[in-house]
Amino acid sequence: MNESATLVSSWLGSVAPHGTAVAAGAIGPAVAFDDSEHAAVAHAIGKRRDEFLTGRSLARRALDELGCPAVAIPVGDRRMPVWPRGYVGSISHSGGLCVAHVGRSGNLASIGIDIELVGALEPDLVRHVCSPEEWAALERNRISDIDPGTLYFSGKEAVYKAYFPVTRAFLDYTDVWLQIDWAQGCFEAQINFGKPSISDGWKVAGRFSRIGDHIVTAVWIERRLT
Repeated sequence: MNESATLVSSWLGSVAPHGTAVAAGAIGPAVAFDDSEHAAVAHAIGKRRDEFLTGRSLARRALDELGCPAVAIPVGDRRMPVWPRGYVGSISHSGGLCVAHVGRSGNLASIGIDIELVGALEPDLVRHVCSPEEWAALERNRISDIDPGTLYFSGKEAVYKAYFPVTRAFLDYTDVWLQIDWAQGCFEAQINFGKPSISDGWKVAGRFSRIGDHIVTAVWIERRLT
């Protein structure tokens, strides 16, 4: 495991809910678990195939830590991974690095993880991701070593990855408003009216960090403790 992967695993392990597991590593050649995984990338270019299969391999490693037998992780709606019964998770990759984060379902409804290279977004894309009001709020209290455009893009990606498995509803970037707490390295997500809401019995928690040349964001939808 390279240094960045070790740091990502360590950070996620320190902020994630109890009962979750993380596996991170460099993207490289990997073997499909079965025909369903092979078919998912049979016509993909080599880079895309390596990203997909590395992610699945890391996901199985993380699931193994939770006692889940090795299984295929097929592709479902909107290209989301289909997790084994009783488990939830998320996979992300960027800049040669891949991370898989998994947990047991029950008190944990879903996980969203996203990793992005710092400064990789084109300015035109940032303008589609952030509203002027969001950008102004970010600029007031930003941390110098974290690119706010990348943070907003990554945070909203992580929110969507956690949101879709619960609601089966699509979100555009403008459907999500993030309120960033720079000092604590966390954020809250608000979903626009008109979109399915998360039940009052659940809470959405988001964390972020810059690790080397990457920004990592993670979102968990957890059952509220009463």
